[in-house]
Amino acid sequence: MSREMHSSDVRVLVASAPELSSAMKDQIYALLESNMRAMYETYSEWNAVEKRTELEDPVSRFLLVVPKSYDARTTRRTTRHSATTVPPLLGYVMWRYETYDALAHDSVAVPGEDQMEVAYCYELQVAASYRRLKLGSWLLCLLEAVAWQAGMRKVMLTVFKQNVDARAFYTKCSYRLDATSPTDDPSDEYRCVIMSKASPTLLSQQRVAAPH
Repeated sequence: MSREMHSSDVRVLVASAPELSSAMKDQIYALLESNMRAMYETYSEWNAVEKRTELEDPVSRFLLVVPKSYDARTTRRTTRHSATTVPPLLGYVMWRYETYDALAHDSVAVPGEDQMEVAYCYELQVAASYRRLKLGSWLLCLLEAVAWQAGMRKVMLTVFKQNVDARAFYTKCSYRLDATSPTDDPSDEYRCVIMSKASPTLLSQQRVAAPH
């Protein structure tokens, strides 16, 4: 069953892909397509099957922002079964817990370890009418809190090189080019870069342990 976090105006439901109703999955996909399809078609192509598959993968997890007026007593029916009780979706984050190679020059790499656990943010989408309200940065902060609580080394994400607004947003939220990222050179073959933010607790521990 999903858990909940609150703010003054909205409610955040936390659910895995298998807990989502078909109606909620449709809302998630519709918001993604509305926000991103044009940009994908500018740089490559929009693959609806691929996006649906990512969304419905059992390991995908979601933070779903809905109006606070939504009745929490219908949460179980909304996330698992009923298509009639699904609240309007204002924004969401989709992420997975994954394992990546630990590179020696990565700030959170531990000597002797070949791999590290991370939270990979696949999507962060906000409905057009709720932008400029800091909902996106709030969702990102919630994802980070969940990731650090789960012991992840960092939060990672992929962004189009030419998506200037998104890159500026993530940079403002203290995300930087990841050690695994392709070059930032716009002339090379890669259309995207990988950005990440390391666990502040882990970085603090490393600073304390470092020789002086």
